[in-house]
Amino acid sequence: KITIDYWEEIMSKDKIEIEDVKELYNNMEEIWPQNDPWYNYTQKKIHYFLKKWSSKLKFTKKTKILNAGSGGNTYGIVGNHTHIDISEKHLAGVENAIVASVENMPLDSNLFDSCICVGSVINYCDLNMAIAEIDRVMKKGGILFLDFDQSKSFEFIGTKHYNSNIDIIKTFNSGYEDKIWIYSEKYVRNTLAAHNFKVIKKKYYHTISALIYNITKREHLAAKFTFLDKFVRFIPFLNKISCNIILFAQKI
Repeated sequence: KITIDYWEEIMSKDKIEIEDVKELYNNMEEIWPQNDPWYNYTQKKIHYFLKKWSSKLKFTKKTKILNAGSGGNTYGIVGNHTHIDISEKHLAGVENAIVASVENMPLDSNLFDSCICVGSVINYCDLNMAIAEIDRVMKKGGILFLDFDQSKSFEFIGTKHYNSNIDIIKTFNSGYEDKIWIYSEKYVRNTLAAHNFKVIKKKYYHTISALIYNITKREHLAAKFTFLDKFVRFIPFLNKISCNIILFAQKI
């Protein structure tokens, strides 16, 4: 188990180290806690987006998918999945699984038709290194699904973190205090473009719920306001202020 002293030491650091992230996830019983409405909603939005676009893009059982930071989860997406994760605990018993970081994958180049990198996996990584690796192992024309916590969120209104290109923040994760990188949408899009990816579709979620969390620091209460996402998306300016963005991009 992670002790209080150990975790306070981790949180006091001004950087994110892979061994600390590995320790956190190896201590989690569930990556997606079933009794947590915030994460239930997050998972629902990710599942819907992946199902919708993988179906429209006609994924088949032969579609070679790199599932980056998957924790063994296929998200119900049809394809031949290769799982990459730093947590060996959550890959136990999973076929085609490799314990490794997304930033340095022991895989040949030009292997995959698609990559799924969701659940804010990229927020624990050096964005440039991770996207460069994904670019390397994907085929030209391949589809990348990417989900991330952005800095233009109501959670950071009134702080130095708001809309910053790249920053480290403290947040919550399945009952643990956590530390992640946050990125601006522009910074992510520019990084993707630098590594041969063109953004095709995107969706913002956790909008007003992030504001409620900022005010109350109560994630369960904030999750009750997720239904407002479907209304906020029609309001200019407000519709791009969200905790999360999920997108798909194509390697060109």
